[in-house]
Amino acid sequence: MGQGKYFDVGLFGETQEALGAFGSTFYLSLLLSQSCEQYGEIEEEYKRAAASQDLELMGQKEMELHLCQSTLAITAKMLESYHEINS
Repeated sequence: MGQGKYFDVGLFGETQEALGAFGSTFYLSLLLSQSCEQYGEIEEEYKRAAASQDLELMGQKEMELHLCQSTLAITAKMLESYHEINS
């Protein structure tokens, strides 16, 4: 048996898979959480720009909001797909 191959089977292999699944789910959940927080912050900045009638800043914040929405959608889809694959 090659060096380290015995860690790929049995209890060690199952633990390795579980840690991989935990890490992936944790990372995607963190990305989703941070994207939600960032969306809220940008949304507030957009409202302030709208109140001050700063059209340039409004345009910038609108693009940032669309980027956050895309990130949220992609992350949610990845999380959903990951759970479907590993269920």
